[in-house]
Amino acid sequence: MTREKKKIISLSSVIAIVLILLIVITAVTARYKEYLDQFLGAGSQKVVGSSAELDGDYIDFTTTSAIESRDLGAQLSLETAEEGIVLLKNDENALPLASDRKITILGYKSWHNNMAGGEDPSTTDNAVSIGAGLADAFDTNEAVTEV
Repeated sequence: MTREKKKIISLSSVIAIVLILLIVITAVTARYKEYLDQFLGAGSQKVVGSSAELDGDYIDFTTTSAIESRDLGAQLSLETAEEGIVLLKNDENALPLASDRKITILGYKSWHNNMAGGEDPSTTDNAVSIGAGLADAFDTNEAVTEV
């Protein structure tokens, strides 16, 4: 085989591999377009199967620029901080709670460890749930413990 034929075969092989890769990448991106759009900020959020009383569109994600997106994020962070700061105000000296006070711990996630993507024994062996940790220090309302 001549040197020219080897070059042509090598070049053809490289072009064929590149074309195959482009076809595969195109198929994958077409399949996961909605996820990529949301990840890159180009798509819109859709709520599927929601009822009239449940509105999943309570935060406006529509922005036209990076600056507007940053400002929206700052506003959302400020609102979250303002709502959370109530815990630090300690109105009427409610905090710290006396150990003889009875508390109610609500929510499934308060009593079950869902850390690192699931209840994987390698990540949650020594983890203590919020409910179990507070139950050690306070008298808890047993009516909602097994929710």
